[in-house]
Amino acid sequence: MIHIDSNSLLESNTLTEKVRSILPILKSETFYLNSIDRTTTAIVERTVIEYEYYYNNIRIQTKLNNQSPINYRQLAV
Repeated sequence: MIHIDSNSLLESNTLTEKVRSILPILKSETFYLNSIDRTTTAIVERTVIEYEYYYNNIRIQTKLNNQSPINYRQLAV
């Protein structure tokens, strides 16, 4: 099981409050899915940036009519 010290990581300039809300999803869909049990701060930061792009631009969400958040917002405008 991977343990991410969320308090020290969330103090980093790279991570924001919105990461706190998706941290459990991020961990299960990246680190746990890929069986990563040891990592560095640099790897965690890169993974968060990549996952944020995936989550907002590619990941289909049923609550948004099976669209990504970006597509959903574009259609709403």
